[in-house]
Amino acid sequence: MPPHTRSQLTQYTGNPDYADSVNTGITEDYTAQDTVYIMNCGNCHPMDSAEHRNGVTNAGGGDAQIELYNVNAPAGSLKALNPPTATYTPGPTVFTDANGLDYTQGTCSNVYCHSVTEFTSSGDVPIPPETIPQTWPLTYDPPWESFVVKNTLYQSPTWGIDSLGCDGCHGYPITLPPTVSAGIGDSHAWIDDVYGYINMHAWNMGYEALQCNTCHYNTVQAEDPDYVRDDFSIYFNDVPIHNTAYHVNGTKDIAFNPVPYLYPAFLQGDVYYDLTTTTFYPAGTLYPDEATCVNAPCHQDQVEVKWGTPYRPWLETTECDVCHRN
Repeated sequence: MPPHTRSQLTQYTGNPDYADSVNTGITEDYTAQDTVYIMNCGNCHPMDSAEHRNGVTNAGGGDAQIELYNVNAPAGSLKALNPPTATYTPGPTVFTDANGLDYTQGTCSNVYCHSVTEFTSSGDVPIPPETIPQTWPLTYDPPWESFVVKNTLYQSPTWGIDSLGCDGCHGYPITLPPTVSAGIGDSHAWIDDVYGYINMHAWNMGYEALQCNTCHYNTVQAEDPDYVRDDFSIYFNDVPIHNTAYHVNGTKDIAFNPVPYLYPAFLQGDVYYDLTTTTFYPAGTLYPDEATCVNAPCHQDQVEVKWGTPYRPWLETTECDVCHRN
């Protein structure tokens, strides 16, 4: 699909028979499994076929008209997920591809495909009252969910120039105080406000960090054997996307690794956690407020695990007891 640039080949390397100038389909609409992307033309170009090959150049002098937002875009499509402020700013130079078509190396701004959810807190989450015996789940007054603030952080890639790996859009999410209180909203990793230690899934109680394929197995299956972590931070290298039908598709797909996870516990010896019996419920389904994992053996006695639950291991042992039930 023209123009023959690295960006175009990344976004559409599928069967050319699928190409349709006004179609907003993506990989999952055409196949259940693929290693290349099929993002059809209508996601970035006008949905009106009258604007196709109409001889009108774009603002930068290129042949293609760019349209990143349309109020009539199909619900759930990538174009519908873009805000009205999604724009393409043409580059200063006009290039010509192998087919004689003119294009510029412009910049996309405020597009869903290159974004990540950013979490902040509206205030300090209160410590739950301790009861003897302790009651579960813990009661927060007001509820901790009311403190979670979600914003979208957009990257601005330049066409044909930027080669975006995982860090180019989202990277490994880490939150920290005072921007985020008690690690609420996102349980990937949180830097605590006592010692600056990294906590949650990235720390994994000091054992091997949980990698992306633990919970996103349909999307990513490879591990990063050379990730870098210390007490205060973590960095994962790029890993290949196993199935593009589950990536950049408008939803956060959760699928647990079918291979039991090795947890080399200090006292018990090697423990294997089988996640095939764990069920994930997205927010708004069985659990209305937050996404929830049910029957996750790695959380021991905590049967229902809400994503983004407060966790302050150095300040509030009651929150540790949610799993351990001391």
